[in-house]
Amino acid sequence: MKILQLCKKLPYPTKDGESLAIKHLSLALKDAGADISLLAMNTKRHEVKEAIPDKQTQHYSKIDSC
Repeated sequence: MKILQLCKKLPYPTKDGESLAIKHLSLALKDAGADISLLAMNTKRHEVKEAIPDKQTQHYSKIDSC
């Protein structure tokens, strides 16, 4: 099963409840056998400028942000 996870912000770094929920939901779907892609907004309010470590995002097959 292929899943596109749409988020209003990037779930990394995991510093609040929303980020943790997004991360754990995607990990659970991956464990269930899903192929997960992430499409997230990178707005000025929740901007992520630093590179996200591969270890934290390895469960996604593709990550795009706008």
